[in-house]
Amino acid sequence: MRYQNGWKRILDGTLMKKDQTISAFTAKAINMLVKQGLHFS
Repeated sequence: MRYQNGWKRILDGTLMKKDQTISAFTAKAINMLVKQGLHFS
C-alpha cells in the first residue's frame, strides 16, 4: 500500500507538471494567433 501511494504521488506530480507545460504552450500559441489576427485585421 505504501508503495502504491508513493507511485500515485509521483504520477500525480508528473501529470500536474505536464498540464502546466501544456497550458503554457497553449497560452503561447493563443498569443501568437491573437498577434497574427491583429496583423491581418
